[in-house]
Amino acid sequence: MTNRFLRYALTFGVALFLTDPAFTQLTSTAPPANGSTAAPAPVAYVYVGTSKGINLYNAAPNGKLTLVSGSPFKTTGLMIGSNQRYFITLGINWVRSYPVKGNGAIGAQVSQINTQNYSGGDCGTTNGAVLDHSGQDVYVLLNVPPDGNNACDAYQTFKIATTSGQLTFNGATTQDNTSPPMRNLPTFLANNKFAYGINNFYFLTTGPPEIYLNGGSTFTRESNGTLEVLNLGWGFPPPYDYDVPQGDENLWVWLPLQVTADSTNHLAVGMYAWYDPPKGSSSRPQLASFAVDSQGHPVSTNTYKNMPTPDVFPADLNMSPDGKLLALGGGASGGLQVFHFNGAAPITKYSKVLTTGLISWIHWDKANHLYALSTGGKLYVYTITPTSIAAAPGSPYTVSGPAGLFVVPR
Repeated sequence: MTNRFLRYALTFGVALFLTDPAFTQLTSTAPPANGSTAAPAPVAYVYVGTSKGINLYNAAPNGKLTLVSGSPFKTTGLMIGSNQRYFITLGINWVRSYPVKGNGAIGAQVSQINTQNYSGGDCGTTNGAVLDHSGQDVYVLLNVPPDGNNACDAYQTFKIATTSGQLTFNGATTQDNTSPPMRNLPTFLANNKFAYGINNFYFLTTGPPEIYLNGGSTFTRESNGTLEVLNLGWGFPPPYDYDVPQGDENLWVWLPLQVTADSTNHLAVGMYAWYDPPKGSSSRPQLASFAVDSQGHPVSTNTYKNMPTPDVFPADLNMSPDGKLLALGGGASGGLQVFHFNGAAPITKYSKVLTTGLISWIHWDKANHLYALSTGGKLYVYTITPTSIAAAPGSPYTVSGPAGLFVVPR
């Protein structure tokens, strides 16, 4: 039996699960800090959405979280992130910016802009956004049309003014898409020149058969911040070691699920064999590593024989800042797992499943802490190095109806 229908089922399931719920309140199970003792300088600011706004927490060197005075901060829409000068939120149509104070606190709104007034708006309403490494640009994905018929993906680029936080539209890149709307935001290479996305789209040359481009797209980031398509399809290794029947070259390929970049020029990709091979069925995804050349093209020497099979379905991937560790969130299937990332060499297993919770958001700071927020109402904090894993004091924290997580390393 083939897996051709799994392509749509998996994509649709992940898309539904990753849709942000309404803002809700976070409460910590950790005891309050002793007011008579000076708190250590935070190693990160941890933002958590609540029903009344956004709560801000200081992360201590040991990973313990302390609520910042003034929380919750009033915002509108789903939290996207901060460039340390401005905080960005996203509504169904609107992008908004807020100033950030020296202690990470969020001020009153300074700018808003309507995505539907610009190129790409005909692809639908918003489905997430992400900042680039410079923090100068926010990239908004639009692919949720009112009728549910997903015809295209659009990546709009908005510039964040350094001194005022004003948002301006720079441009948009649009691609055809026949899959259900999926939240796959671009990940940026460390040099900030190239971005990579998963789209699961196809095109017709002069007629049937349909040519599927296995969902991988490479973009160049132009000088003004806009994304331009560089290449459709990546250099995926053959999923199985056998001779492909003539005429079926475009069938026996990998379906990419998620992608994230390391601190240099490598990508980690969670992917699934589109079709079962003649030698037996494939029931679980595998993890591949890619090296990116100077022109932005990703190439892998991994094979199905040396790519690890995670115990957690890779609904979300997040790389540690030093590029040595790769965290997987299980999404609707549940679970959190950590792997050793080895550049272009095959990824290797590290941790067991750390929690079976339904993990929707995962982030790292630069002090070896991994933060994972579940839809079941738990915020997990771990101290993780390449040789040790331990829960941080106070972890897990209790969350009532989680709505988002963003971490700003200090």
